[in-house]
Amino acid sequence: MASFFQYTTWVEISRRAYLHNLQAFRRLVGPAVELTTVIKANAYGHGWKPIAALAREGGIRSFAVHSLAEA
Repeated sequence: MASFFQYTTWVEISRRAYLHNLQAFRRLVGPAVELTTVIKANAYGHGWKPIAALAREGGIRSFAVHSLAEA
């Protein structure tokens, strides 16, 4: 029989924190650097579409994947 705790792991992604961290990173690297978001393994189960949309909201214009199968 499966333990109650076996299936209780989850991750929440904060839109506000993600956008804040992205802006902080932009301040560090400067405006001349274009950032690329790497989305691999279906955003580790979060779904690539919502993660890509969040990155676009933060001004990301280019994306990369691990392999052609993930493209």
